[in-house]
Amino acid sequence: MSQEDARSAVVTYLIGASYGVDVMSAAQGGWTFPIPIEELTALCDNRLELRYLLRGADPGTQHLLDTNLRHVVGDRWQIRITTPDHPSANCIVIDREVIFMTEAFPLKKSLDVILITEPVKVNAIAGRFERLWERSTEADREYFFFEDEFECLSAEKTQSIRIVSKEFWDGLIRGLAAKPEALYSISPRTFEELIAELLRREGMKTVLTPPTRDGGRDVLVMSSSVIGELLFLVECKRYAPNRPVDVSIVRELFGVLGHERATGALIATTSYFTEAALKFRKPIQYQMGFKDYDAIRTWLARAASLKSNA
Repeated sequence: MSQEDARSAVVTYLIGASYGVDVMSAAQGGWTFPIPIEELTALCDNRLELRYLLRGADPGTQHLLDTNLRHVVGDRWQIRITTPDHPSANCIVIDREVIFMTEAFPLKKSLDVILITEPVKVNAIAGRFERLWERSTEADREYFFFEDEFECLSAEKTQSIRIVSKEFWDGLIRGLAAKPEALYSISPRTFEELIAELLRREGMKTVLTPPTRDGGRDVLVMSSSVIGELLFLVECKRYAPNRPVDVSIVRELFGVLGHERATGALIATTSYFTEAALKFRKPIQYQMGFKDYDAIRTWLARAASLKSNA
């Protein structure tokens, strides 16, 4: 999995977490995940239980390591430090349902990240984390913690993640409704998937187009009514708060709308629309909808309060 894909996946699962996050890293190897610990902490809901297990510390340095780590991660984390061993892998365990694993001492700049979702493997690794956590003040006799798993899972590296479970989307929507500013942390592709899921929950059929420059067609939306079959084009712009959607984007989508002979179009953004964009839309307001950050925040809150369609 690439660094960009891995970071996006970690962020997305963190936002949707509902129980807790466990982190294990080697004291000597440092932090090897694609997201800084400070950002990881900020993305975690205040209700989550956060546990950090630092492995392989010399007895004489444990107090100093504990002090330094608490200075970085703050008071939200429970921290435990184990006695010396030689872990070969670090991990993030989210809700005991998904695990991200990296090498503790990577030998190359392009760090490999492994995603584990198979319940049997997740339970095995999470169970060993629990045993180490409970025994952190004793001699660490469980010498090989993730070594066997890391070696056998190395063949499972993938380039991307497709998240389709209802439970995942329920958690992510709840998380974003509670902390909408986290929209700026998810990837543009995840934002497209989120908008498609929100539309699906409104009773529409959605199709994601390939993640390329698709000319104003991130999501195709089909709806059946007494009038007939309707087609809508959706353009998604996961922009920073200070980067508005300008009139050129609106004008381009309107051109695609006419070329495709679609019923209407929607632009969804985490930012806002310029005055020129709003002015261009006014005479075509029945053909094109706008959803800015505030509108999406309201949409998420509504979706979080309703049950997803089967």
